[in-house]
Amino acid sequence: MIPGKPPVAGESNPSEGECWTEERARLYCQGMEANVKHDHRRWAKRIAADLRACRPDLEQPVILDVAAGPAFLLLELAPYFPSARLLVNDNAPIMLELAQERAHRRNRVIEKVASPAEALDLPDSSVDVVLCKHYLRLSPDPLRLLETCCRVLKPGGLAYIVDFNAEASKLKAAVLWAWIFFMNSRELALEFRGSLGCALPVGSVPDRCAAAGFASASILARSLSYLVRAARAA
Repeated sequence: MIPGKPPVAGESNPSEGECWTEERARLYCQGMEANVKHDHRRWAKRIAADLRACRPDLEQPVILDVAAGPAFLLLELAPYFPSARLLVNDNAPIMLELAQERAHRRNRVIEKVASPAEALDLPDSSVDVVLCKHYLRLSPDPLRLLETCCRVLKPGGLAYIVDFNAEASKLKAAVLWAWIFFMNSRELALEFRGSLGCALPVGSVPDRCAAAGFASASILARSLSYLVRAARAA
């Protein structure tokens, strides 16, 4: 993280959540909106297709976005499930406010879950789908994060984890860094470089999921970022 800069959206440490002033959070949200169609929208399409294939019985799923910031991924997934109940989690109150504002503009209702991602303030077996985008590598306790995600899932529920891949091509990383630098800002490009520096190898993620209590975990995509689906036992 850059000294003096707010944390990357989705960080849920209490001390870091306090760094999100309203001005900084709104500037971040505004700056990231341009990336949504290139990033979150594509992941949402892929997750929706996989979810429908794996769980065609889910007509009105309860979907939770963990450490979600302004709920970019959740609100891109929402159109695929018009009857879904949408929950957004973050430890920064301003991020939850921004998520609700963005949901309102899309005529969707979104419920706030204000708590650290590692200690979700939700009952056991209460959601069908968990989304976790670009937070696993940032969590102060990745095992506890995954355990909590598994706990709140209903039997047969699915978690979708998207994050940077430490095994990714350095050339692809350099190309994306240059795109962010020229299309967004130097600050975001530097944050991106720092985020890559703490990325986990995708090959380790299924084992981490198994240690947290998931019955299975599959790598659905691996490149600069990965997509892993983890399932709770039915």
